[in-house]
Amino acid sequence: MTEQHIHNFSRIADIAVELMIETSQHLFLVSCANLRQASPVWMVSLDPNTKFAPLPVISIKGREYRKTVIENFSPTTLVYFFNIIHYRPSHIPSNIQFKFLREIALLADEYDCSAALSPWTEIWISHHLKIHKERLQAKEYRVSRMGTLPWVSVDWLFIGKTFANIDGCSDAVRDVSKQMIAQTSVGNLVNCQWASGVNRELKVCWWREQVGQPPEAEVNLPNIYPGVSRYAKSVDTDLIPQPILDFILAERERAMHQILGPFHEFVRGMVDFSLYNSSGIGTKPSLDVDDRCQIPECFSIALGSLMVSLRDKKLEWLLKEKLELPPVSLKDLIYSLWSIRMRTLKTETIERKHSDDWSLLVHLRSKLLRSPSFLNNQQHARIPLGRFPCSLATKLTRLQDAAWAILQQIEGYEIGDGS
Repeated sequence: MTEQHIHNFSRIADIAVELMIETSQHLFLVSCANLRQASPVWMVSLDPNTKFAPLPVISIKGREYRKTVIENFSPTTLVYFFNIIHYRPSHIPSNIQFKFLREIALLADEYDCSAALSPWTEIWISHHLKIHKERLQAKEYRVSRMGTLPWVSVDWLFIGKTFANIDGCSDAVRDVSKQMIAQTSVGNLVNCQWASGVNRELKVCWWREQVGQPPEAEVNLPNIYPGVSRYAKSVDTDLIPQPILDFILAERERAMHQILGPFHEFVRGMVDFSLYNSSGIGTKPSLDVDDRCQIPECFSIALGSLMVSLRDKKLEWLLKEKLELPPVSLKDLIYSLWSIRMRTLKTETIERKHSDDWSLLVHLRSKLLRSPSFLNNQQHARIPLGRFPCSLATKLTRLQDAAWAILQQIEGYEIGDGS
């Protein structure tokens, strides 16, 4: 049995807008003139002189009204909307829940009526933008170098695009799109499978210094940063404006190539150099001459420790001849790359009197083989100038630092004229 709810917004109401939610029928009694004034869509569809089929008539409390239908909105959202366009300010709250703000944006987009909602959208958006900024500045999300961000609703991309003329909306689009470039995974995170085809599964991965699973989370991810929990949430791409979605995926892919290209070349160069040196056959190594190690024992230790680290960090795919982009987020990828450790022999205590290459090599080998000591690549990077840090270790650390720099340089989507 249908349960009927009647909402009256005008003493001269002449049309009923019907909304069905399961077995509940909501009838909004409104002025046709107000609807047509608010929306060019209704201006045409409710014009009695157009070629549209005449609207059906419904009887409500002994009075007849023309009836039109609206779908996929909540009764609360429509009450807000009809109160605004019927100039009933005392019935309009100064704050509304974010889910209703999202629906207001959907309604404004579908019926092209954002101008009719002023100034209430400015008031509501200003309130939620303040909350948005407070969350970004919260102490628990400032996790040292990781630049961790909380879960921020991707609905801001749609809201900001719809109400781009409102102060702060373009900034919110820029912030959230930047976050998504850094924290969006593409594909199956659990099985670490690469994305294929058109229907890509997007999840936003975020980290925080808090105990317990946040309500937004759908997937708990393995912790790779001490004291920081990692979560993931699926993204409804249907509500992300296509130009913004295209920008996010393109920038993510561009940054992935920019970061992984040098790492892949370095790893493959070390493998090729090892094979080329030991057998004299195979691929000519791409490793720069200045980065090559002239001490076989040291190079073997470096290569072996690199292989172990790649395996532990599940980065063995960097050994493939053809580079494939992983499904993980940029931030997770960069931390995994930063966690790579390559051990090499300690060389910084060599005396400067051994100036020519051959005497340096002889002295170095004899000294290190008598009493070997080891450093990882991050420790080598802290060796003072004028000493002899391992060129391979230094190269790896430079690549790791460059990856962080690329992440920091990511720019969000800019809403411009016609975009």
